[in-house]
Amino acid sequence: MSKPIEDVINNEYNNISVWDVTFYRLDDDGNPLEDKNGKTIIYTSYKVDCSYLAEGLEVEDLVPEDNPNP
Repeated sequence: MSKPIEDVINNEYNNISVWDVTFYRLDDDGNPLEDKNGKTIIYTSYKVDCSYLAEGLEVEDLVPEDNPNP
């Protein structure tokens, strides 16, 4: 008999890591760099290890992205 999916998720997926990080540039007044259409220009970096951002987080601290009201 297989376990309910909730039990599998709660008992086996207890590690937290960083999936994606987005950067943007801003001036000294905090205004973001924008393209000619006024949209903020966003960046990524393949040289940065941001795994430390997950340190100290517990599974209970996480909110699924499809949940707009945590």
